[in-house]
Amino acid sequence: DFFKEGTISRVMAESKAELVWLQDWHSSKECIYAISIDRENKTVMLAFRGAITKADWGHAWDWNTTRAINPIAEHYPNRLSTIKMHQGFYRYIFRQRKDTRTTKYDEIAARLEYYMDWVGEGCKLLVTGHSLGGALSVLFSFYASTEERFTRCGPIEVVNFGCPLVAGYQLADAFRHQEQAGKIRMARVRCKRDGVPHGPPILFRMSKRGAAFHHVGVDVELPMIRKCCFRFFMGQPQPIIKYMKKESFFSSYVRQLKDYYFWNIPVRPWLIGQFHSLNEHQRRMLLIDRENSRLVKCTLNELYDQELFGKNNENNSNSASSNSSANSGNTSNTGQ
Repeated sequence: DFFKEGTISRVMAESKAELVWLQDWHSSKECIYAISIDRENKTVMLAFRGAITKADWGHAWDWNTTRAINPIAEHYPNRLSTIKMHQGFYRYIFRQRKDTRTTKYDEIAARLEYYMDWVGEGCKLLVTGHSLGGALSVLFSFYASTEERFTRCGPIEVVNFGCPLVAGYQLADAFRHQEQAGKIRMARVRCKRDGVPHGPPILFRMSKRGAAFHHVGVDVELPMIRKCCFRFFMGQPQPIIKYMKKESFFSSYVRQLKDYYFWNIPVRPWLIGQFHSLNEHQRRMLLIDRENSRLVKCTLNELYDQELFGKNNENNSNSASSNSSANSGNTSNTGQ
């Protein structure tokens, strides 16, 4: 079963990607990341590690917010000069080193640029991570999306797992602007009853637009696995896919109340860790209906076309109108 069709082990074994960089020099104090390249598909992938060390957990549990300068220069609706970020996540990649006065972001960006130039023209960037790594993937990819060296060949694609909340409505507005500009695409994959994507566990903290924190990108919820007997008669529920749109003050705060961490953890507390694990994500993804699920049949860009731009409906209406005109033409030809 270790190399079963669709498993991570099988995908890695069949992949032609090469691991070219693993940063673990100060593994107990700094965030850990790896870079791989796929020459055939012209892709460079950046992967952030989840929380393991004391420093990892310290940053993950630092729920205070900090204001960062908005890296987007052009105007967009509701643009503000600063963006409120989760302080722990932000500091992990933007804290300046005392010796070089550079940040972890600067270090990673320089490495990525080098390997993207090495792969050659047309190279795209893919960013991923789990848990803490998922949060870092959101922050890094957002800032990278403002630099042409990472987006000149297409949008940055982000696929993360079990990602917690990262920032407030200021980032949500800025992120939507980058999505509409074709600079970034993101899918957040999470398991139902995993509490981490609903954290930090904040219930009553509010902002000018309702909830204190907002998720971004396309949300992909993997349903609970039904017992064999129920699955035989009722089938397995399929993933729920939705785009995180702009919310009103009231709907935003109601969502924060509904998404409170403790309302969304397993009834059996000993399953909290299991439901957050990558193994659980894989188990649920293996039960997806490969013939009918959009998660399997569509690319990330196609999901955005459907969820954000509504191109699927337009295409359907266009095809329907062309079919009707063709039918009317055939009818007139038959009459003649």
